[in-house]
Amino acid sequence: MSSEGRLEIPTPDGESQSNRKKTFVTFYFEGEAVSGALGEPVAMSLWAAGHRTLGWNEETGRPRSLFCGIGHCFECRMEIDGKRDQRSCLYPVREGLDVRRQSKPGALAIVDGMTRL
Repeated sequence: MSSEGRLEIPTPDGESQSNRKKTFVTFYFEGEAVSGALGEPVAMSLWAAGHRTLGWNEETGRPRSLFCGIGHCFECRMEIDGKRDQRSCLYPVREGLDVRRQSKPGALAIVDGMTRL
């Protein structure tokens, strides 16, 4: 791991990726400014910044975090720029992005008679 919390993966020529020029931008998580590499997945930037809870399980209320990292499990769903259920492991960071955790289960409304919520 680098000092920024990002994994160091060597390139095919053996050079560390940290030697390559990265452009860092500022985006906002729950109103707090966070720095992330331009184009890096939102979930990875949040992980590098020390944020582990990305949301809550709808049935149990337990914290959700990054799990598969490739868009299959949907554990990293977040509200990004006002759009709910965005997979933050696939969504690229850009300047000024507004990222928020989705509502805790207690704030969810019962829909179509689904009383388990």
